[in-house]
Amino acid sequence: MSKDLKILSSDSYLELNKDQSQHFSADNREHEKLLKESCTLYVGNLSICTSEEQIFELFSRCGDIRNVFMGLDKLKKTPCGFCFVEYYNRADAENAMWFLNGTILDDHTIHTE
Repeated sequence: MSKDLKILSSDSYLELNKDQSQHFSADNREHEKLLKESCTLYVGNLSICTSEEQIFELFSRCGDIRNVFMGLDKLKKTPCGFCFVEYYNRADAENAMWFLNGTILDDHTIHTE
């Protein structure tokens, strides 16, 4: 169960990621190491009606959650179908990635990375 958590591939994140990469001071190996130690999980294909509370309820089944960061539309400041779930430890994040990927929430099949 040592599959690495993947980087989000949505266009909005790629723009952010490119900007951050320009400011990332460590080499690529250090960047990869940090990704492998990450306790943060990307959750995609959420309904725009899915609440933070629903995310907490579902994802806390896999471990204690430190934070949930809901993706918001830049202009409207409304949910836009993705979030990040941060766990206290990597094992819980990996369990959530494996066990909750494909779960139906608000009539949407969610995707975890």
